[in-house]
Amino acid sequence: MGMQTKKASMADVAHLIRVRMMAEGGFTEALFEGLDQSVEEIIETELSNPNLTAHYQNYWVALSHVEIVGGLHIFPWDDFRNDSHNPQVPEECYLIMKTFDEFEAPGDLLHPRTFRHIK
Repeated sequence: MGMQTKKASMADVAHLIRVRMMAEGGFTEALFEGLDQSVEEIIETELSNPNLTAHYQNYWVALSHVEIVGGLHIFPWDDFRNDSHNPQVPEECYLIMKTFDEFEAPGDLLHPRTFRHIK
């Protein structure tokens, strides 16, 4: 059957959490370290919020033999600049992301965030 892609659905959220954590290589864990919620719970909240670019509808998933093996998070970069932060996460947790603001040019059409082959 080979590799296929499909638009992510709510049923894919658990897989998207795993893909995101693997792709970000510990960044997510560092961002949310010491909070009362687990990293998985925080990411699930973001993936479920249609007002954030992290919403699952902005993802595509890669499938191999019907198993999700990766994902691609893509959206207009300017939308990310207008995102609100997760209200369950203290604002100071997001300070680590300020460094990355300089790497993206305003007006970019698409910003690929996550792709990772898990096998």
